[in-house]
Amino acid sequence: MLAIIGLLAAYAGVLELSRPHVSGDRLRLDTFMALAEDGRIRRAEILDYDSYVVGRYLASDRSVRRYSAPYLKASDSRAQLAATLLDNRVPTTVNQQNAKSLVGPATILLPSLLLVVVLIYLILSYQRGTGLFGIGSGARKVTAEQSSASFVDVAGQEQAVTELREIADFLSDPERFAAVGVQVPKGILLYGPPGCGKTLMARALAGEAGATFYSISGADFVEVYVGVGAARVRDLFHEARENAPAIVFIDEIDSVGRRRAAGSGPVATGTRDEQDQALNGILAEMD
Repeated sequence: MLAIIGLLAAYAGVLELSRPHVSGDRLRLDTFMALAEDGRIRRAEILDYDSYVVGRYLASDRSVRRYSAPYLKASDSRAQLAATLLDNRVPTTVNQQNAKSLVGPATILLPSLLLVVVLIYLILSYQRGTGLFGIGSGARKVTAEQSSASFVDVAGQEQAVTELREIADFLSDPERFAAVGVQVPKGILLYGPPGCGKTLMARALAGEAGATFYSISGADFVEVYVGVGAARVRDLFHEARENAPAIVFIDEIDSVGRRRAAGSGPVATGTRDEQDQALNGILAEMD
């Protein structure tokens, strides 16, 4: 993005540089010639690249004013201009404008570079799922400071809470458990009918352990386009690792955690392919 912005700024600067920067009264070339023959041109500067003559002249009200007059780059027009200035002894300088000689190649090179950079950006964005093709996990994030849930809020699940307290202790002080060779489970399966408190227990675990809590539904991983769900899985676990310690709670995981299809046929296409990729992404990230 910085390269694209830089190239756009450079191209805008080149376009501004290519524009003739002249001021004063705009005179036709024949009017300029007549004024020069009358001796009213006090000074002349030939802008070679812009094909302009600029300087000061004596106006009809006897005031000295600035002027600019265009001329053709044809050899006969340039010769006539030079002869008029010499014959009337007008102090003249020639500005070859060497910096502007690079404008022509730059107006071709910069758009080409910009097109190449944009194509590279689109390709990398598509491969990584970022930028214009950013998927985003869509998970709801609750930090440890925002979470107010604890095991005190959970009622009627004493056995489950007892087992979860061990996980909370480990997340709070992992060095003490690692010193004796204890390995914490990487995944916990909470099962039960709707409304029994699975989400509340997961939030309470995050609150007790002081961990960041990510909540997402398994149905969010299943989309029409194959690969979107797997990209969301990668984005979710990547964000969780950056905010570790963290707990990722996937609600209704059975919507994506089904038997993977094999072979061909209508069952193994479309949504099933997307479910398989999302499931493989979850298994790989958990591993």
